[in-house]
Amino acid sequence: MSVVPEISILKHILSYEQWSKVRDQLSIEDFPKELQPIYSVVSSFHSGSGTPVNLGASDLANLVFSQPVKDKEYVQQIIENIVSCDASASTTEQLIKSLRTQRLLKEVSLMSYEVAEGRQDGSKLDA
Repeated sequence: MSVVPEISILKHILSYEQWSKVRDQLSIEDFPKELQPIYSVVSSFHSGSGTPVNLGASDLANLVFSQPVKDKEYVQQIIENIVSCDASASTTEQLIKSLRTQRLLKEVSLMSYEVAEGRQDGSKLDA
């Protein structure tokens, strides 16, 4: 498996404290399709947990495999890559900010195009 930068984000948000800091900055669309189910499981767990819990590798595996998985070996490899990821918190947070910026710029670009084509009201761009 090639290096996927978003792996570091998944490891970062296993910590409830880190997830709570960045949850409003992340979207499932920020992740490649193969990582979206893992992000969804972690985010759903933290959102629904009554108490802050940091997830370990075994916890992550339990949560992921408690749902149907198409390619078990591939998902196991992703989890192993998450566990072995050694990216620092500061570079991971920089990546999160960059993904958010890219998403916002794309939204503004699409909205600008819709306004230029007369399909949207231009007042939405004033905000």
